[in-house]
Amino acid sequence: MLINFYGLRILTDPVLFNRIGVDLGIGSFGPQRLVQCALAADEMPAIDLVLVSHAHFDHLDTPSLAERINAFPDPVEARRMFVARQPMGRLAKAEEIAPLVVFLASDEAAFITGNMYSCDGGMTI
Repeated sequence: MLINFYGLRILTDPVLFNRIGVDLGIGSFGPQRLVQCALAADEMPAIDLVLVSHAHFDHLDTPSLAERINAFPDPVEARRMFVARQPMGRLAKAEEIAPLVVFLASDEAAFITGNMYSCDGGMTI
């Protein structure tokens, strides 16, 4: 979505391609767009801010994950099974993900565009 907020152009959750998902080199794997973008990437005006409203923290040890696990009849077994699905045999810590987020929000990453960074402990390898 492109928002013009008193002259500040904000692009939220930009998906400018035919698919959303993992780029496999020979193509992308993921859901296909049902509706074309209103503007192609080369038709976009100058953007002042790109806002990514969400990230997928499927592999991050968070309080919300703990709540989900604790809702199972046997939380200890549920956690063991969840961790067992992780290629590294453990969940990620916030401090392992935060440096990438800080870098992407910095001026040093000004030329980095249109990428998905997988911090998933090897799940997408």
